[in-house]
Amino acid sequence: MNEAVIPRVSFWTLANVFTFARFALAPVCAFFFLQETYWGLWVGGWAGGLAMFTDVCDGYFARRQKQVSDLGKIFRPAG
Repeated sequence: MNEAVIPRVSFWTLANVFTFARFALAPVCAFFFLQETYWGLWVGGWAGGLAMFTDVCDGYFARRQKQVSDLGKIFRPAG
């Protein structure tokens, strides 16, 4: 009896790593923005820019490697 083999996508895909990096950067941004200093705004802004870049990388690698995960479906339902 031949059973269809369903490919299993690992939870720790490159796209999911970028998603978790974005989660880790969110409190960093908030912390530095709340400092209300010149350098706090700069560091918070750069950390926010890096978080936006991880969003772009997340989508790019998920599409390129054709890896759809449940985490990706939750955080990018329309993409």
